[in-house]
Amino acid sequence: VGVTASALASRGLRAAADDALHAAAEAHAGAEARWYEQGRLLLALAAAAPMNELSRRVSRDTMPGGILLRALSAASRADASGVAARLDSITTLPAPSRRRLGSGPEMAEAILALRSARPAETVRLLAPAARGGENDGTNLDRVSSLSLRLLTADAYAAAGALDSAAAMGTLALESVRMPPGMLALRGVACAFAASRVNGWRARGGGRPLNVPGCVPAPVTSSTGRAP
Repeated sequence: VGVTASALASRGLRAAADDALHAAAEAHAGAEARWYEQGRLLLALAAAAPMNELSRRVSRDTMPGGILLRALSAASRADASGVAARLDSITTLPAPSRRRLGSGPEMAEAILALRSARPAETVRLLAPAARGGENDGTNLDRVSSLSLRLLTADAYAAAGALDSAAAMGTLALESVRMPPGMLALRGVACAFAASRVNGWRARGGGRPLNVPGCVPAPVTSSTGRAP
């Protein structure tokens, strides 16, 4: 499914890619369903758009990863009260359960900060984790290195630090320090983020990215479907 979503994204079919990941989330349960929703989060971040409505299965998921995804979804819509309610729930979890979420709670705060025109706060929250990357490829509830880095790159750009944006965006799309399992959705990120990463690089006198298989999607209609 990840490969299918990446192939659709590479053709500029953002809505179709999201539909494929949504259907997979509905067809699976537990951590697997949540992984597909993490893929939908990545797609939204790459396209600089709000995340579409969560699958019914994950919207009712009471596990820590399900609560986190509802926080991330609310953050992408700039729903501050929704984020606060979910993060309050996470703070009541046992410490081992919170640790399993990695940088996820900070990611929700960081998305909300950027959507609320506070890019410096996003950088403060995420830059160290984004530089190091998420190295646990076995925990499907962790936010991926791709998502961490793309959001941080966008925050740097919004703050006017284009050199840092270019460096972080390049780190994301070159997939440095990233477990193999996280690479299945790299095509989703490349399709919708490569153009702006190349734009940041060009502003600093850099050359376009030369990563095999990492190419911008063609221009599409406003619905995300090919015209």
